[in-house]
Amino acid sequence: MNRPRIITLWQPYASLCAFNLKRNETRHRLTHYRGELFIHAAKRKMTAKDKTVWNDAIALAQAAGDTRDFPHVDDLPLGAVLCTSQLIDCIQMTASLCNAQPTLERLVGDWQPGRYAWPLDKVHAFADPIAWEGQQWIKPAPEFLQLQVEHAIDAW
Repeated sequence: MNRPRIITLWQPYASLCAFNLKRNETRHRLTHYRGELFIHAAKRKMTAKDKTVWNDAIALAQAAGDTRDFPHVDDLPLGAVLCTSQLIDCIQMTASLCNAQPTLERLVGDWQPGRYAWPLDKVHAFADPIAWEGQQWIKPAPEFLQLQVEHAIDAW
């Protein structure tokens, strides 16, 4: 079994993944990793553009019938692991793939031919985010963090 990996994303993108509104992480390079992926929200403060993305994404989700109670953009957690997911593939984007994405997915990702889509599946958000400093790129999750995630999963 693969050791779980963790990736740090800026907000609001980490929360969009946790709420399963962002179903693909979009990157400029590929990954060969497949398996459990923890989503961590960076400590970086959101820009006005980031806040607009969150608000527009929530508006699109609600217009499509999503009735969940989403947090205010200023209440999104920073510096914490928000959810676990399964990274199931890595697909190089083509113009047709980019054009086939729904409006919400295009809003929350950088869809350009030549980039890569990392589809996420089986997303489970934690009721209480797990504080952690974070790191760049996709790395093996530290053992102490794996234990905290397992405890959070047991609490479901």
